Amino acid sequence: MAQPMERRSESRRKVLLRAKASGVGETQAIDCVIQDASFSGCCLISDDVDKLPQEISLAISGFEETFIARVVWRKGDMAGVEFVRDETAAHVRGTAQPSAEPAQTPAPETGV
Repeated sequence: MAQPMERRSESRRKVLLRAKASGVGETQAIDCVIQDASFSGCCLISDDVDKLPQEISLAISGFEETFIARVVWRKGDMAGVEFVRDETAAHVRGTAQPSAEPAQTPAPETGV
């Protein structure tokens, strides 16, 4: 059987992370497992992926930030999601800037 053609622009790494997914702004979440991930998206596994809306909020165990993502495919108990990276998503998450860069410490004042 031939392998399906890879359509992602970057490879994903195998991971097993617990997460909770919900509609953006909703409080009821489903438990899921992230099977693989890349900088741009991940694959979720849950018996309830069919209950997820197109745009989701993804809280990953061990991460402080909640990620906004868009469901791009579903098959059985799996769903592929693409992380949303724009000002609207940052606003929904409550962060104006991604937290990837360390905070800058102000230079000490000199007594002149």
